[in-house]
Amino acid sequence: MINVLSNCHTHTNYCDGISSPREMIQKAIDKGFVSLGFSVHSPLPYENDYAIAETRLPIYLDEIAKLKAEYEDKIEILSGIELDADSEIDLAPFDYVISSVHQLQGENTGRIYAVDNTPEELVELINTEFDGDPLSMARRFYEVSEKAALRDGVHIVGHFDLISKFNDTLHIFDDRDPHYLGFARNAIFNILRQKPGMMFEVNTGAMYRNGKMNPYPSAQMLSVIFNNGGRVILSSDAHNAHSLDFAFDDAINECKKAGFTCVWRLRKGGIEKINF
Repeated sequence: MINVLSNCHTHTNYCDGISSPREMIQKAIDKGFVSLGFSVHSPLPYENDYAIAETRLPIYLDEIAKLKAEYEDKIEILSGIELDADSEIDLAPFDYVISSVHQLQGENTGRIYAVDNTPEELVELINTEFDGDPLSMARRFYEVSEKAALRDGVHIVGHFDLISKFNDTLHIFDDRDPHYLGFARNAIFNILRQKPGMMFEVNTGAMYRNGKMNPYPSAQMLSVIFNNGGRVILSSDAHNAHSLDFAFDDAINECKKAGFTCVWRLRKGGIEKINF
């Protein structure tokens, strides 16, 4: 099995991670990584408990810049951001951008619901805002995901089917259902039609933190990405230093089954192909 030796989706104690940037870097070096990308959660215009405050962004950027210089002879460090669908900020200071959707706003109540916080909140979203119809919620989620991915400056689509986080236990949707898969397929097709070769992350974060059986996106969606010319990059969505390359072998196997013969990884000069 190949060793990718890189992670593009890394959270620290600047947002909802546990480890410091330095701790993440030192563990990455111990693992033999050639590169590590930090992807702080972008500031949000409403109260939350996971995103960086806008006033702390300059501090974050300054520390990552100093660490880049300090460790430049040992590992390549990149300063990225996980750009939430509800965020509007200047992307110029960042080396790369991951687009993600973590919440939906209800039309009935105007409330913001996280889709990945707890199973109870997800069920409440479906029942309160979508009349108990999970497929209607899925349609909205993939519409928002498409729009977010098509913003200027986005390089990577993050955990594309995040709404499946609790599906192993809740069984809210059948991920083989042609209606459910059709919403995702349309979004993937539109993203890749307007941004050919867009990178989708294969994200093992919920496998580490929640016991999810498989990475995001699902096997069916990975096949759609492959068939439409998309590219894939591995990510552990790490929130601590111990999970930087968690289940990457499983992620590679899923990519192979979908037809991919390579994955990509971050490098200081852009991205690099890693053939299987």
